[in-house]
Amino acid sequence: MTAAFPIGSLPLETLKSWPGEIDFVMRKHIALILWLFFSFDFSMGFAGAEVKGPDISGFFEIEKRLNISDGITNGDTYGTLYTEANYSPLSDLFAQISLKTRYYDLPVLEDLPSVSEIESDYPVDLLLWEAYVELSQFLWEDLDLKIGKQRIAWGKADKFNPTDNLNPNDLTDFLDFEAKVPSLALKASYYVNDYTLTAVWLPFFEPALFPRGGTTFLFGQPPDRVKLPAKTLENGMFALKFGGNAFNIDYSLSYFKGFDDIPVVTSFSDSLEIGFPELQAVGFDFSGEFRSIGFWGELALLFPKELRSGPVEIQSDDPYLKYTFGVDYTFTNGIYLEAQYVRGFFTERGQDNLHDYLIAKIEKKILNDDLVLSLGGGLEAGDTDRINENYGPMLFPEIRYQGIDNVEITAGIYLFDGKKETFLGGWKELDQTYVKIKYDF
Repeated sequence: MTAAFPIGSLPLETLKSWPGEIDFVMRKHIALILWLFFSFDFSMGFAGAEVKGPDISGFFEIEKRLNISDGITNGDTYGTLYTEANYSPLSDLFAQISLKTRYYDLPVLEDLPSVSEIESDYPVDLLLWEAYVELSQFLWEDLDLKIGKQRIAWGKADKFNPTDNLNPNDLTDFLDFEAKVPSLALKASYYVNDYTLTAVWLPFFEPALFPRGGTTFLFGQPPDRVKLPAKTLENGMFALKFGGNAFNIDYSLSYFKGFDDIPVVTSFSDSLEIGFPELQAVGFDFSGEFRSIGFWGELALLFPKELRSGPVEIQSDDPYLKYTFGVDYTFTNGIYLEAQYVRGFFTERGQDNLHDYLIAKIEKKILNDDLVLSLGGGLEAGDTDRINENYGPMLFPEIRYQGIDNVEITAGIYLFDGKKETFLGGWKELDQTYVKIKYDF
C-alpha cells in the first residue's frame, strides 16, 4: 500500500491548480460581491412588507502546530474566519451564503519577483463556501427544493462515511477526515409520512482540494498531465436516497453515479497522467439506540471503472465493499466512550488494498464541565497473513477548555507509528503537537 502525503505539511493548493477552472482572483471578487450584497440592511421590505435582515454568525479559529518527531521544529499555522448569513423573508423561503477565509503562514515563494507579491508572502484564500436558496412546499406541500452551492452530507458514521460521495474531499488539513467542499447542486426532497425520497443532481465534477504539492506526495512525482471529466451534461453526477425509520432505527438506502474525486494514475506509458475515473456506489446506513447505547453502521458497495495503460491493468472493475460500524455510551460517572471499526480508509481503492482500522476515544468532563479530557487512539491492520509486517498504531490525547462563553481552547498531540506498508507507517515521522483557539459569534 502506498502511503499518502504528509498531514498539513505544505501550503494550500486550491482548485485553481486544475485546468479549466475559473480564475482564482475572479472567484475571490465574486465571493466578495455576494457577501456585500447579503450584508445590506433588508429592513426596507420584501414585496411591500417589512422584514428582518439576515442573521450573521460564524467563528474565528487559529491553530499552531509543532513537529516533534525529531526534536521540536516549527510547524504550520492554520487560521480560519468563517462567516455565515441566513435570510428568510418568507416562511417557505430560506437563503444562506457563507464565506471562509483561510490563512496559512508558510510563504509561497517560487522565484525572486514573488518576494514582492503580498499573496506569496502571506497566502490567504477567500472561498465562497455555501450559497443556496431553499424553497419549502415547492409546487406540492411535501416537496422541498434546494438550489446552489451546498454541503450534502450522507451517512450515519462519525467522520468515516463511505456513502458520503457527493461533495469533494477537503484534504488541505489531512487530519480533518470529515472536511468536504460544498458543491453546486440541485437537491429535491419529497416527504411521504415518515419516509423521505431525495434526488440530487450536480451539473459538473469538482476534484478534491489538495495541499500544495499534494499530488507529488500521492504519486511520488509531479504528474505530467491531469485529465478532468469534461463539463458536459453527460458528465453530470446524480444520486438518490430513500430514508425512513423502523423500530426506532433510522435508515437509508442510497445510490450515487459520478466520479472519484481523488485522482488515480490513468497512464504511465510515456509520461505520468492522472485522472478521475467514473464511480458508482450503492449505500446503506442506520443508527439507533438500545439501553442507552448508541449504535450505527454504514456500508457502500463501490463499482469502479476499469483502467488500463496498454496491456497493464491499473484499476480493476471488480466491486468492493467499504463499511464503518460504531457504538458510543455515556457512563453514570460522566465518562463518554466511542469506538468504531472501519474497513477501508477514504484514500484506499480496490478490495485487495483495503485495510482495517479500530478507532476509539474516551472523554471525561471535570471542573463543572469546563475542562474536557480526551484520549483517542487507533490500530491499523493490513494483510492478516503478514500481520507482523502490516500494522500501525496511533494516539491522540487532547484537552479542551470551554469555561468562557463562545470560546474553546484546545491542546493536543498526534502520535503515529506503523510498518512500512501501512497507511500510518507513512506518517511515523509526522508526530505533532498543537494549540487551537476558537471563538464563535
